[in-house]
Amino acid sequence: MIGNHNLELIDKFIKFEYEEDLFNKEIQGVKYWHYIRFSIYNEILKQKYNIGQAHSNLSGKKFITKFWLQLKQIPNFILKNP
Repeated sequence: MIGNHNLELIDKFIKFEYEEDLFNKEIQGVKYWHYIRFSIYNEILKQKYNIGQAHSNLSGKKFITKFWLQLKQIPNFILKNP
């Protein structure tokens, strides 16, 4: 499934990550980007290629809502993870 268009998208995504210094962004001292980047990239793919989301209760939500819901889970992931 990786064609030239996907390779270009991957290159743009990686360039954006470094331009915005996303790997160094923190919430309450936690660098969060590597925890959510896969979900964000998949959401971009779904939006770009009109791909549905399998087995999800968030399928009707907008991208920013999904992103915000994932960000809100980071403190629980860190503070309440054994």
